[in-house]
Amino acid sequence: MVATHDTGFTVLGESARRRSSRVLIAQLIVSAGLATTLMVAARNWQWLAFLAGWSAAYSAWGLVARVAESHEEHRRLLNAMLTTIAALGTALAIAGIIGVGLAIYSGDAASAKVTCGRNSTNERCRTLEHPPKLTKLP
Repeated sequence: MVATHDTGFTVLGESARRRSSRVLIAQLIVSAGLATTLMVAARNWQWLAFLAGWSAAYSAWGLVARVAESHEEHRRLLNAMLTTIAALGTALAIAGIIGVGLAIYSGDAASAKVTCGRNSTNERCRTLEHPPKLTKLP
């Protein structure tokens, strides 16, 4: 009797295989578009772009896995592509999670530790950072 252990990769792989191609294509387009937009327009939110990139890699992996299972002639190339996409997705997920943690720790995101960050638009936070100048009465 051999015990099998599900890893995160096998669970995500099975989930991606069960989803329809249309849903995976839509997720790939939306996630890649969001990641690109965030990297270009909002550089201080790049950690969120990494998480969107992970979502795009997940859907791309599901699409390539579906092709790899139905085509025997290019099996080695498709398996190498699956490995590359999985490695890229893992790196993006780790970078995104670390980025979220750093954003919370540094005060660029809402947290229990610091409620006012450098980019805060809260009026109270901005007043504390740049207090108004007091003038003497004559």
